[in-house]
Amino acid sequence: MATHRVIWLSVFIVMLLLAPLAPVLELDRVVSAALRPYGHQWPPLQLVWVLGGVPLTFLVLMIAAYGRVSHSKPWRGLIGGFLVGTVVEVLCKHWLAIPNPLNVPPPPAYQSLILATNIEPQQVVHWLSFILGANHQSSHHLTLLRGTFPSGHLFRLTFVLSTLITAGRWQWTVVALAAVATAAVVATGGHWIWDAAGGYCLSQLMAAWSVK
Repeated sequence: MATHRVIWLSVFIVMLLLAPLAPVLELDRVVSAALRPYGHQWPPLQLVWVLGGVPLTFLVLMIAAYGRVSHSKPWRGLIGGFLVGTVVEVLCKHWLAIPNPLNVPPPPAYQSLILATNIEPQQVVHWLSFILGANHQSSHHLTLLRGTFPSGHLFRLTFVLSTLITAGRWQWTVVALAAVATAAVVATGGHWIWDAAGGYCLSQLMAAWSVK
C-alpha cells in the first residue's frame, strides 16, 4: 500500500507539472478535436456531468460510509479522501492557468439537470458568507478557477467507484468506467484528456491514502 501511495503521488505531481507544456496542450487539442463530433451526436454523454457532480457522488459516498459503520469497518477515510481530493482539485485549478476547451452546449433537457447537480466553489463560499455573516474575500479569491486540471468529475466518479469496488479482480471495472467517463468529458468539451487522466490519478492517490 505504501508503494502505491508513492507511485500515485509521483504520477500526479509529474502530470501537474507537464499540464501547461506545449506538447501536452497540443495532445489535448488533437484528442478534443477527434472526440468533439461525438459530443454533438450523442447527447446522453452530457449525463457524465450529472453522475460526477458533487451531490450525487457525495450521497453515494455517505451511503457507502454508513454501510461500513454498520459492519464496524473504517469509514472516515472515505469522507476525508473525498474532501481532501476536492481541495487539491480546486487549488490546482486556481494556480495552474490552462485554456478551456471548446464546450459543447447541452440540449435544454440536460441543461437544467446539469445546473441542478453541479456546485461551483464560488457558490459554497457565497453560502458560507451568507450563513456566517462574514467577509470571506480571501477564500473567494482562492476559489477562482483559472484552469481545468484536474477533472473533478473524473476524480469524484472514480474515487467513489474505488470505494465500492475493492476486490482486486474487479479493479478493471473502475478503469473501464473511467475510460468511458474520460471520453464523455472530453467529447462534451468540459475537459482536456490530460485533465481527465489527472482526475483519475488523483482519485487513486486519495483511495490509496485514505481507503482501507
